[in-house]
Amino acid sequence: MSDLDDAIADANTAVLDLMGISITYTPLNGAPFAASCFLSAPAEQQSTTPGYFGDIQVDPTVVVNPLRHDTVTWSNGTNYTVGRVVRPPRGFTVLALHRIA
Repeated sequence: MSDLDDAIADANTAVLDLMGISITYTPLNGAPFAASCFLSAPAEQQSTTPGYFGDIQVDPTVVVNPLRHDTVTWSNGTNYTVGRVVRPPRGFTVLALHRIA
């Protein structure tokens, strides 16, 4: 990892610790764990993707291997399923969340 990558990873962790929304992340075949995220406005139109809630950004050093069908639980107990995972080369991992029927 380069010095820039290390600095970005450290900044991600610090910002999420200060301003992130607390969630519980549950891998499809794993144990749940606490994490933080940022909620982004929906990037897709609701009419073309039924059940789409929005995107969250998570720290890739905390949510290491997110996959479709993993579960994200909000602090109020609302569950969402991961519908899409985007892993940019630097910065936060983006997860598209869908409502669980």
